[in-house]
Amino acid sequence: MKNKKSTIGLMLLMAGSLVLTNCTKDKTNPQPEPDKDMTTTTEAVNTQMIVNDIQELCGQVCESNAFLLNDHDATPVTIMQGTNTINSSNALVNVGSTSYTLTFNNTVGRDGRVRNGVLVFDYTATPASVPNAFYRIPGFIVDVTSVGYSVDNYTININNMRISNTTPIGFPGTAPYFPSATKMSWKQTADVSVMWANGTSTSTTTFNGTINKTLENTNNTSIPMPPGPSATTYTVFGYSGVNNNFLKLNLQYTSYTVEGTGTLANGTAYTLATSSPLTRNFVSSPELFVVVGSEVITVQRHPFLTGVLNFKPTGKPDRVIDFGESGTIVDYNTKVTIEGITYSHDIR
Repeated sequence: MKNKKSTIGLMLLMAGSLVLTNCTKDKTNPQPEPDKDMTTTTEAVNTQMIVNDIQELCGQVCESNAFLLNDHDATPVTIMQGTNTINSSNALVNVGSTSYTLTFNNTVGRDGRVRNGVLVFDYTATPASVPNAFYRIPGFIVDVTSVGYSVDNYTININNMRISNTTPIGFPGTAPYFPSATKMSWKQTADVSVMWANGTSTSTTTFNGTINKTLENTNNTSIPMPPGPSATTYTVFGYSGVNNNFLKLNLQYTSYTVEGTGTLANGTAYTLATSSPLTRNFVSSPELFVVVGSEVITVQRHPFLTGVLNFKPTGKPDRVIDFGESGTIVDYNTKVTIEGITYSHDIR
């Protein structure tokens, strides 16, 4: 009887040890939680938009205001996607013999963002064979520098930036002035740092790479117009002689390819590249209005509508950022795929 009791006790002890072992094993090797962090994704896209908008400012200063500035030392400038500023007297363009200087002083753009500081667009590098130093002219080259330039709470240091018109030399040339096989294009190389206050310290994101821009409606082709699948044709490029062309940049439908590297605020290195071009529609905007002080203004923000961006932070799973397919919905919604799992994300 004693032996029987001992045997039962031993069996119970072994069973308990097995349960304990299994519990310990589960605690030691838990299933990893899916990586759902979107902070760095938003950070990387936000940096792209800041860099992208500097090119749009270049277009405004070196294109839309060019005729106004020929006979003036300084004049209020129309900034951001071809629409007026609220404090237009606070944004001035000074014209030099080889550059345009754009100065902001708490200037609220039609995108609702507050800008300060100086951007200088120096076109010294433009070849002498280029007839005019305008953004639209094939072969035009401008080097961009900054002094205390900021957008809202972000301070942007431009270590190096060049914007070049890569449209084939001779465009538009002869009638009908809109060759179906030709689209205006630009190349923007940039090495920038974007900084913002983070408590008592400063966070910094960098980007060093190339953005290629194409004017998809160069030839007055139809562009998608939300909220439905309809499309509208906008006259973007005007022609009235070789030296009198003009671009209506507020009517652009553009695509971009991106390739570059950088570091995130947490010090992580990353690479960035488009597998499908990103697009922006400068005719439509998600916001209806925004209140700035006592002013209520119609906002003209133009986020990326379509395209796919591959974002690869070192030491973390790759992120595939899909901005959409149709281009008929203007919003900030994206699909971010991480390790085969797709999440909806507001990219603002």
